Parts: sequence; C-alpha cells; structure tokens
Amino acid sequence: MRSTGAVAPFRIHFADKLNGFTLPTNYDSLYKTTDGGLTWTSVSKPSSTNQGLYFTDANKGFVFGTSLYSTSNGGATWTLINLNMDAGAYLTRVRFFNSNTGYAVGYYGNLPNNGLCAYIFKTTDGGATWTRQICPSIGGDMLRDVYFIDANNGFASGEGMILQTTDGGTNWHISALPIPNGSVSYSISALTFTDVRNGWAVVGNNQSNIIMKCNFKAPVIGPPVPSITLNAPNGGETFSAGSTQQIVWSSANIDSIKVQYRTASAAQWTTLATVASSSNMYAWVIPAIASTTVTVKVSAANNANIADSSNASFTITIPSNPVLTLSAPNGGESYTVGSSQNITWTALNIDSIVIEYRTGPAAAWQSLARVAAASSSFAWVIPNMPTNTAMVRIVSATNNMIADSSNATFSIVQASGPMLNLLDPDGGELWFAASTQNINWTSALIDTVMIEYSTGAAYMPLATVAAASGTYAWLIPNTPSTTCRVRIKDKLNAVIDSSAGNFEIRNTTGLNHLVHEAGLRIYPNPFATTFTVELNITACTEVTISLYDITGKQVTTQQETVDAGKQQLTIRATTPAGIYFAHITMNGKTAVQKVVKLQ
Repeated sequence: MRSTGAVAPFRIHFADKLNGFTLPTNYDSLYKTTDGGLTWTSVSKPSSTNQGLYFTDANKGFVFGTSLYSTSNGGATWTLINLNMDAGAYLTRVRFFNSNTGYAVGYYGNLPNNGLCAYIFKTTDGGATWTRQICPSIGGDMLRDVYFIDANNGFASGEGMILQTTDGGTNWHISALPIPNGSVSYSISALTFTDVRNGWAVVGNNQSNIIMKCNFKAPVIGPPVPSITLNAPNGGETFSAGSTQQIVWSSANIDSIKVQYRTASAAQWTTLATVASSSNMYAWVIPAIASTTVTVKVSAANNANIADSSNASFTITIPSNPVLTLSAPNGGESYTVGSSQNITWTALNIDSIVIEYRTGPAAAWQSLARVAAASSSFAWVIPNMPTNTAMVRIVSATNNMIADSSNATFSIVQASGPMLNLLDPDGGELWFAASTQNINWTSALIDTVMIEYSTGAAYMPLATVAAASGTYAWLIPNTPSTTCRVRIKDKLNAVIDSSAGNFEIRNTTGLNHLVHEAGLRIYPNPFATTFTVELNITACTEVTISLYDITGKQVTTQQETVDAGKQQLTIRATTPAGIYFAHITMNGKTAVQKVVKLQ
C-alpha cells in the first residue's frame, strides 16, 4: 500500500494499472498518477461542488455532482455537458459499460412536497450527449449507483430497492432482491455483479453497513413500475390566452393520464382531460386567466401519487385583440347520427359567434346557430349525413375575418344499434305549471318511445309516441319541485336515456303580482343590448333578475340589493337575437315578462 503523501483522498478511480485519479476530502482539486500511484500531480478541476469522478481511459473522464464535466486530455481542460437537470439536482454515480455506452444516476429535489425524484441518464457516444431515461419511483427516490453486466442487463440502486433492466435501460423494474428487514430506511450505496445471477451490494443506514451477496437461479424481475415525466411546459414560457399549446410527457406502464393545471401554488388543480398515456401530448387551449404562476401536472389516472409537474411557473397573458379558437371537434372524432356532441371554443373580445359545419371539402358551410361567444359550448345534434370529411367552423358574428375551423376532418356514422338521446329537458330548465314545453329527442332503429317524468321520487308514465316524431308537447302539471327529470325508453326497456340534471317546475301562484304591487316596467322592449327593469321598492330588499330562453334554460342572471324608492336596474344581454323571458324575483314573489332581443 502506498500513501498519496500530502493528498487526503476521498474518491479514487483507476482507468488501468498505471493511470488513476483521486479527489481529496475538500474536493477543491484533482490529482493524477501515471505510475500506478507512486507519484501524484495536481490537475485542473472545474467545480468543488462536483464530488465524483470516473475515467474510461487515461485521457477521457468525468467529474460529477451538481453538474457533469468531461475531459479528453487527462484533466488538462474540462467541458460542461448540458443535461438540462432540474433545480436541486445531483449526480451520484457515472459508470461506462464500454468506451461508448455509459450511465449516470442521481436525484433532484424540487417536487411540490419537497421530496426527491430519481435520475437515470444514458450515453451511447462516449459521453458527448446524454438522454434521460424513464425512471420508476423507488421509495426515497434517490439513486446511488449503477452497474451494467452487458449491453442489456444492468442494475441501479437507491433507497431500499434495486432496479433492474434487461433491455439496455429502456425499461426499469424493481428487482425482487432481499433487503434487511424489508426496510426502505436502508440505502444501497454500491453495486457489483459478475453476471445476472451473482452480485454484491453495500447495504446500510446511518448506523452501520453490510455487504450483501445476491444469488439467483435466474434473473428475478419484479412487476413493471409505472412512471411519468412532464416535458412541457416546464417553466418560463409565456402563453397567450386563446392560443393552443402542447402539454407533452413521457410515461411507462400507465394506461391513462390525468392532465391538470393551476394558476397559483395555493390554488386547486383544475382537470383538463383524462387521455391515453400513449398519446404523449394534449392540445391545451389556454384559458383567459392572467397569471405569472401557472403550472401543469400530469398523473396516473388511477394513482395520483404517480405524477410530475412543471419544474417552474409559466405565464398566461390576455391579448387585447379578438381571439377565437375552436377546441372541438378538431379532427379524428367519430360521431353517431342523432347523438348530441358539444362544440367547444375559446373566445376573447368577441360578443357572439356563428357556428357552421360542412360534410366535405366541396360542400357549402351550413349554419347551425348564432350564440353568445362567452357560452364557450354548443350542443350539436349530429345530422343524418354520414361522411368521413366533416368539419366545423366558428366565425365572429360581426367580422367574418375572425374565424377558426377543425384542424382536420371527423366522421359522422350511422348508429350500429338502437339508440335514444334525450335533448330537452336536460337539466337547469325552469318550467311553469300550466305552460306547454317540448320534450325533444333523437333516435335510431326504435319504433316507439315511452316518456316518463319524476319530481324527485319514482318515475311516472307520461306518454307513448312514435320515436320518429322526435318531440312531445307536454302540458306541465302543477307539481312544484326543483328535482324534476324526464326519462325516455323503448318498449323493451333495453334503451334508456334521461335528463342529465334536475330541472324545476314552479307553480304560478302570485305570478306577476309585482306588476301591480311594485309598478314593474321593462323598457325598451324589444332591446338591442341592454334593457331596464323599473320597480317601486318600499324597503331595502334583494332583487334577482334572470333571463331564460324559450326552452326554459337560464342564459344570464343578476342579483342586486336595492334601497327604497323608484329604482332602475340595467340588464345587459350578449345573447343572440330572439325571444326570452325575464324573471324578476323579490320578497318571495316572481314576475315573468317576455322580452325580444334584436340583432
């Protein structure tokens, strides 16, 4: 045994029997020997925060820790390698299987819960470039060593577990190796293997270490471990509201991914979608929420603990110019004739839009509806026009240069079996007793529809009609309830559809008494954008004014507390032109007045 003299070594690595390198305990310098350790010479070292070293030969080597540097001239000069590591990252080990193929392992610690997450990097060009591999969660999520037996079979160790790969690191699994007491408090800090059946590991905790022998009759691999990594957005980006941006991830052994975002660290996560993990991306239409602290999270749909989020915040800005973006249908969908599908969009600085569709590139655009841009959604009953080349377009009602359409075509197909789709009432309607309201539906391959309704208890029969009629005029009974629903079904009770939510039936007792008691007046009527509700108030009270369309769906509501005296309340409506009903409620009494909105 030879002493290094004045050098107090902490790390040491020999590339061959003559050429070796060592780091002293203060990490400030690097020493080199070319005579098997008889003499040592100081060479340059890039950073004191890099506390590990590895050399593949006398000239090519690496120092690592908070960063990774390489040398090709025995330490005379060093080059920083950009691994795009996260904040708080640290590399604990670098090893090469041959002169070209090597691995680096470590961890980073910037997760929202201040936990750690493991790193595995691979190079196939001698360390010039490195690729981050998908790494499963392993308890403490800190990797300390990596060892490859051949090009395919390798191991990585960390907090209480050993990972094993049989395909060169493309997939890693938790290996079924015995750990003392089965405790993740034990750290496996070093590995060496002679083959896939025989190896040794240094296992210990804060008090003691042991060398553990691993013997197998055959390689033992545990079940595949799910993992996910968010690639973008990862912090620092600036997105404009209404634009479409890609959320990108990589994953292993996960079927479905939940995609979420939040606009501040203390805010709740908002779910965008649950999609197949294999899609690897989600097209996100940026919401109109100005914030500089936005983050995105992707997680396994069935296990919220398997997740990754943006490394840092990014920014959403609100543009001052009109923005109109169609979200769905955006291409590739398949819609069944008669089904109800939502056309969705994002609109900024636009009052109303016209929705159109066409069934082929040479077909004319057909108008579906003119709606308030702020509604962001329109329920489209798919027409009986089968095609593989359908598209939807949305256009500003006042400027046809502001428009967006499906990015690609989608399909309209015939129903493959009996189908019923209840359109109205679907929840949220307010229908008055003794009024007549239409129950609407679409159907396929069904002759007769049986209609039932409920006011919160059992369903009661209402009518049996031909399915092809698609509608039934219902004289609303005087059975007040806020939990009403309608159900339709075929004669065999095999195909059933019902209201998606509750609607209300309200009696007419005391209706319109406000016209006389409070001198209710609405003007102008018809109106263009706003109308005024005038009332004589005897004492300070709360007034609610709601606007409903002809199907009974609420389109806007406004609530104010007003003082005694003659009061004028201004109501703004950005809804399309048509007939509406204004419901004015105060002191437990309601008045209903028909109003007409002009173009």
